[in-house]
Amino acid sequence: MHYNIKQDLTYIEEILGLTREELFQKLKLNQNFLINQELDPQKELTYLEKIYNFAFKNNIRLGKQMEMLHYEKILPNHKLLAHGSKSEIKGKIDLSKSKLNNDFGQGFYAGESYDQSVSFICGFPKSCVYFLDFNPQDLKCRKYNLDQDWMLTIAFYRGSLNKYKNHPLIKNIISNSRNYDYIIAPIADN
Repeated sequence: MHYNIKQDLTYIEEILGLTREELFQKLKLNQNFLINQELDPQKELTYLEKIYNFAFKNNIRLGKQMEMLHYEKILPNHKLLAHGSKSEIKGKIDLSKSKLNNDFGQGFYAGESYDQSVSFICGFPKSCVYFLDFNPQDLKCRKYNLDQDWMLTIAFYRGSLNKYKNHPLIKNIISNSRNYDYIIAPIADN
């Protein structure tokens, strides 16, 4: 996991009006851990847990701070998307690692809501939320509404309609869901 501890500590200090020394006194931590690069991983996790629990208990939502900073830097015609992951993403995004039975098949799923992304992964110990600057210009889009086409598409990709895959209606739904760079659709939460 990659934390920008120094930046996060600065946010906490600024919001609470504390100096670094005062913050570390409240945390009951030694400031030397920031200087020491050869930390015992177990000790580092303890320090991180104390820092981020302290921020949370003081109603400091560092993820929301990052979201606001990203929104300030967004370019015209771009969108800011959030992706919740159960663990750190290493390397390039690889669609083959995505489950086949997601709502619209294999893909990289992101949304416009940071809070929603967090809600999907908050119970996992090594979860991460990523912000993506998305430029839809020159990309092919398929937009779904909350209707029968949307429902049947999700039912098919989730595996509920496999025995009907040769039916003309299902074949049409499948072909209408492919060959797009991105899809915008309501979330199916059950």
